Amino acid sequence: MSTTPSISRKISHYVLVRVLVDKAYSTRLFTTAVERFDATDRDKNHAKEIIFGSLRQIIYIDFLLQQLISRGKNRVKPAIMSAMRIGCYEILFMRTPNAIAVNEAVSLCAKFNKHLRGFVNGVLRKVVKLSDSGELPDPIQVLNDPITGVAIKHSVPLWLFERIVAISGVD
Repeated sequence: MSTTPSISRKISHYVLVRVLVDKAYSTRLFTTAVERFDATDRDKNHAKEIIFGSLRQIIYIDFLLQQLISRGKNRVKPAIMSAMRIGCYEILFMRTPNAIAVNEAVSLCAKFNKHLRGFVNGVLRKVVKLSDSGELPDPIQVLNDPITGVAIKHSVPLWLFERIVAISGVD
């Protein structure tokens, strides 16, 4: 397998780290990154799906990663966490072959910390294994709180979901 991540994943990683750490605007940063990395239309479209899909699903992805990382996701550096988010998104929500999604995420980490490649590989292989067996942690069961669990499962901010529930009158 290649040790150099694809252009689309480099763009995705760059944008996700900057959005989540620096609170940069994703659309502006995306446009700049596409030009900076001299991306083809195919790379641009793939990066767009990874970036905006990962941001759409970030609450659920972070919940899953939190369940699988024994040290806690807050102790993992943002660049490594973003690589795992990309890998997790590709595994769960795209048609990327699992081995490629894992390898590309691991390759993204090599630039930042070569010693964490095994850690990232292990976490993402666990996601693959649990996904394939239908045993991914269910937020509703893990948290024992249906409102919070459903909000996480559908990656909706809790404050918004609580408001929807209050307006609709659903218990």
